[in-house]
Amino acid sequence: AAEAAGVLCEAIELLSWEEAEAKARETVAQMTSAERHGLMLGVGWTALGWGIVMPKQGYYMGNTVPVPRLGIPALKLADAGNGFRNNIPPLGVAGTSTCWPSALAMASSWDESLVRRVAAAIGREFR
Repeated sequence: AAEAAGVLCEAIELLSWEEAEAKARETVAQMTSAERHGLMLGVGWTALGWGIVMPKQGYYMGNTVPVPRLGIPALKLADAGNGFRNNIPPLGVAGTSTCWPSALAMASSWDESLVRRVAAAIGREFR
């Protein structure tokens, strides 16, 4: 039923803030220094000098390494919710980034179906 509605997964029950913060503290307490550093540093980019960094092909600036033993997946993070920047040529192709409507603009439409369709499209593009 979820896929028929354009939803890629079933809804999950969210933790309370207190439960989420406790779980985060417990997880961080189990992490090694190298694992914490890996999450903060990220992966998939090259420092070019003078504070300039360049993502490697297939990566964004917000890629993280997984920590499988703690159930932490690798993540691909973006600058904001409006879309994903492409790498500059020659690693990327100019004109392939999409700028999506802001969350405020979508909310002000009062159209839940529209918001679901945009969210599904953003998910497909990022995948």
